[in-house]
Amino acid sequence: MNSYRSFARTGRPLAVLRDQVQADHALRHGVHPQDLLEFDEYEDALSAVVDGRVGGYASVALAHRERLRLDSCESSLTVVTIPTDEVLPALGSFACASDAIRDALDVALNDLLGDGPPADPSPDSTSWVR
Repeated sequence: MNSYRSFARTGRPLAVLRDQVQADHALRHGVHPQDLLEFDEYEDALSAVVDGRVGGYASVALAHRERLRLDSCESSLTVVTIPTDEVLPALGSFACASDAIRDALDVALNDLLGDGPPADPSPDSTSWVR
């Protein structure tokens, strides 16, 4: 198994986190809506994989790799990176490997963008905070 398409051919349910883009990717590449199981928490989705309720869990590969590195009890699991010919990496999206990196990035972004809730930037670049 090496892609959403190959997973879809298994007919197994797929865990996703609610409101994450991976559900859209899975549906676009052949996973049936009734085969998507949405979870609110990482641990719940992971438990569904471990106990066999789902055949996989689509989320951020970096998070999966770090979890598997830290928890030897889940050594039978593996991470599948979706090929870029199926889903291009999102521009401007990233995951941080540590809290320290995340915190430093938050400070830099807050300095650049200012405080406030996250939102899509205006298409008018003259309105962007400099």
